[in-house]
Amino acid sequence: MRSDELDMTFRYVPAGTFRMGSPAEEDGRDADETPRQVTLRRGFWLSETEVTQGQWARQMDTEPSFLAACGDDCPVERVSWFDALAFANRASEAVGMNACYELIDCEGEPGSGCALGEDWCHGDYACGKVRFTGLDCLGFRLPTEAEWERAARAGTEGPTWIGAIEIAGLNSAPRLSPIAWYGGNSGVDYRPAWPCTEWAERELPAAECGTHPVGSKRANPWRLHDMLGNVWEWTWDWRAVPAAEAAIDPLGPATGVHKIRRGCSWSSIPRHCRAADRSDDLPGDRDRNWGFRLALTAEPPASP
Repeated sequence: MRSDELDMTFRYVPAGTFRMGSPAEEDGRDADETPRQVTLRRGFWLSETEVTQGQWARQMDTEPSFLAACGDDCPVERVSWFDALAFANRASEAVGMNACYELIDCEGEPGSGCALGEDWCHGDYACGKVRFTGLDCLGFRLPTEAEWERAARAGTEGPTWIGAIEIAGLNSAPRLSPIAWYGGNSGVDYRPAWPCTEWAERELPAAECGTHPVGSKRANPWRLHDMLGNVWEWTWDWRAVPAAEAAIDPLGPATGVHKIRRGCSWSSIPRHCRAADRSDDLPGDRDRNWGFRLALTAEPPASP
């Protein structure tokens, strides 16, 4: 599916049942990657790549990226979870769809609040309350954590869609390089970027590292690029250690403190670049490693 208004291509992720989390023997796993059966009853569209700086600029009036010198085709970063929701609503409005989020008691401007050269900050934009209209919303939204992992796995069951990545050093996993920008291969020639000379055991030496143009690594079997690497991606869910019981269309806990991010980034060590790996942060915080992509429900729920 193509949206000219958003300058985005979306790929279809089918409904179905899959194993979420990781087995105990998976190299690099954390204790919060509880393996469990998850059923998603709705197929959905997911943006082929992370939202780019150019796509952000097309809808919003701010320039949030720390690595702005990478250019319009690079992922927008230094955006908060609240910023991502505001962009999703703006994208829905741009194509005449319903907003999926009711953003209540908001202050500031999406994408603002970090000083020039500041790689991390508390965002200027935050909302007192957010209401999600639900998975049947016919508008753009963030994927749930389960939807994200379903898309990243693309029907496979290993640590990545190509299988094990064989970690050779703290920042070295050569088998990962064809599919992800990570801490071992993310050297750049634009400036300003991030000094990385001292990152230990790098696969490829570099003086400075950063994001790269989206879609420049191999796509997974469902034609999605950068599901691992480039930038961490916000999901809808609040952070919690999941239960082992089977779940249908999980949305995560109703309340929480931190929101889940997935997918690792250009500065990540390879053990974090696995389909089951989880990270989280406050929904108003912004960082040079954090971005997002959009989801859109494609069809009504099927019987489990």
